Amino acid sequence: MGRISRGTVLWVLKCAAGGIISYGTPRLLVALGVPVDNWIVVMASWLSLHINHETALWGATVVIGILLYVASTLSEQLRTLASSSPRPGRKSASAEAAATAHQPASTPLPKTFTAYDIEQRLRAIDELHRELGSGVMSVSAAGERLNDALRNSPSKPPSSEFVAYADAVELALQDYFRAAEKHRMFSDIYEEATSAVWDPRKVAVSARNLAGQIFSLEQQKADVNLYLRNNLSLLDFQARTSGQFWTWIHERQTALEKMRLQYEKAPIYSR
Repeated sequence: MGRISRGTVLWVLKCAAGGIISYGTPRLLVALGVPVDNWIVVMASWLSLHINHETALWGATVVIGILLYVASTLSEQLRTLASSSPRPGRKSASAEAAATAHQPASTPLPKTFTAYDIEQRLRAIDELHRELGSGVMSVSAAGERLNDALRNSPSKPPSSEFVAYADAVELALQDYFRAAEKHRMFSDIYEEATSAVWDPRKVAVSARNLAGQIFSLEQQKADVNLYLRNNLSLLDFQARTSGQFWTWIHERQTALEKMRLQYEKAPIYSR
């Protein structure tokens, strides 16, 4: 028998690593509390397919394996294109001189503020940061406690707890966005305080949806634990309160803190 080439060994190792990652990733996510198997079972039920959780995990393994193969193939093609394309050469001295000649002689001066301007902006930032750290952070923590009860308690919390939680979330966010609206004249601060792809107000909507379903089960004296095992409203509530809400708060706080530092360092002039 001839010697096995290095390329063959690398290919075998790559396949083995891909198989381990494909097999282990969905199971690791489930162990960490991410209900990947539940999601797949629910999606399969939409297609009138009845599968168990182990089958769902194997389905996730196949999908991850395919994605890894596609990613590896694309990476190889991009690496080949990059190596074959010519590198741009350095500009000549005359070209650099011409480019330099077209540059303005001096850059514009940064926007400056009076001490009063900066003080007003710092107060606005501090008020918004305070609202996030107290009222909004408090309801985020309450949502995580409800989430823990859903996962670990033998009996699910009653529907009234989710209604009360939705009310608390709406009140805290109303206070925060009312404070942001009050300082809307500072457009940069307002934008940092409110801009985000993820809308925290949907946490209250999710809580009310789940409360309605639990209330209906309570009226029917049905098995709440059994019904909620693969319930989409439950999965949505868990996703929004198990990290998304806190992440949004942290991102807004970080953005406001950076803006505060910028204003503290801004040049001051007298009128």
